[in-house]
Amino acid sequence: MVPHGFAHGFSVLSETASVMYKVDQLYHKESERGIRYDDPTLAIDWQLSPDEVIVSEKDIDWEF
Repeated sequence: MVPHGFAHGFSVLSETASVMYKVDQLYHKESERGIRYDDPTLAIDWQLSPDEVIVSEKDIDWEF
């Protein structure tokens, strides 16, 4: 479980995956925040090459 207010992300290394979210409040766009998956400060090894990465338009637009 991801504690309330913590960032979370995932990398799918298989052909298919199911992701389910359990939330405690309705979506509130004004409260939305994000972190770039490729932020050099975090240096997360997602186990994927750059040409394999698929990121939504919304998520790719977050600043470093």
